[in-house]
Amino acid sequence: MIAKLLNCKIVNVKAFVKRKHYNYPDLPSGYQRTSDPIGTDGELSGIGIWEVHLEEDPGRYDLVTGRVDYNRSGVPLVEIVTAPDMKSPEDVRNFLKELMNLLRYTGRIIEVGGVMRADVNISLESGARVEIKNINSVKGP
Repeated sequence: MIAKLLNCKIVNVKAFVKRKHYNYPDLPSGYQRTSDPIGTDGELSGIGIWEVHLEEDPGRYDLVTGRVDYNRSGVPLVEIVTAPDMKSPEDVRNFLKELMNLLRYTGRIIEVGGVMRADVNISLESGARVEIKNINSVKGP
């Protein structure tokens, strides 16, 4: 349903799930379940959607304390991979607002603790890539 809302081509009606193996404290099983893409080549508000797939949420690892919270571990999530079409923080904010509103409108999204989270990967002009995890607010000017 989400892939269709994002104007994607439906690739797999059945989601084939694979295991991504890695050892990290927030993933007690040593692997993360992730599906092959369900939808590809979509678009929302002029932003390209490269793929949509399902994944398993790991726990939350706190780098400062070294503690791991497994409360959300194993909870299914939707991963939406966009094209590099956003050029400013305002573009990102506007896209996330629109996406979150669209997903809430479906009534099929369960917001853990009443919030929807997003991880954002940013590629800088220098070539560096930065990941900002667990964004749950898009407030700002």
